[in-house]
Amino acid sequence: ATPDFIKEAFAALDGDERPVIDTPDGGFLVVMVDRIDPRGLMDFARIADRIAADWRDRQRLAELETRGAEMAANIGEGGATLEAAVGALGLSVTAHEVFSRADAPSALPGPAVDLAFKTPGSEGFSLVLPDGGGVMVGEVLAVTPVDPQTAGRAADRIDQIIEQTIRADAVEYFARAIAAGYKAGYNPDAVEEVFVSLGTAQTGGGY
Repeated sequence: ATPDFIKEAFAALDGDERPVIDTPDGGFLVVMVDRIDPRGLMDFARIADRIAADWRDRQRLAELETRGAEMAANIGEGGATLEAAVGALGLSVTAHEVFSRADAPSALPGPAVDLAFKTPGSEGFSLVLPDGGGVMVGEVLAVTPVDPQTAGRAADRIDQIIEQTIRADAVEYFARAIAAGYKAGYNPDAVEEVFVSLGTAQTGGGY
């Protein structure tokens, strides 16, 4: 079970449907608890093997995390590369073409993509996988700057999204004020049309 699953399961009440949450690997998670068993001491003989296995897994993960961090720190030092480092361990490297945040490879978990974009070219990074099942070590071969025109278009798109969000919020608050003030229902399309007209009259331009 992932940390997100455990957190949601223990936060849920008996028969409670929890909201959908996003997971670090780009998926989603829904938890519903059918029943909650009362607390009580478990028979140690029944769980001894599981406790031992969990302890070994934690120790193994801690060791991998340390070795991964050391490997990542050495990348770029004296020409050291990830391919050479993992090759000495009998492992292989999965290479990815140049990508942006919007089209990152699905095989890369979200936290790895975030770290990759924070890491300078010819340097390495490491992280524990979101499911706690291992450690990933990566190397950023090069950083390709976004050309000014593409960056400008992206900035304009972000401005449009922000404006649309503010507008949608304003429409919602306007509609709530009508409903609260006059104790009546409302037609969302009509409210939108009135709000746009008001905005046009006040700004002289509209949306």
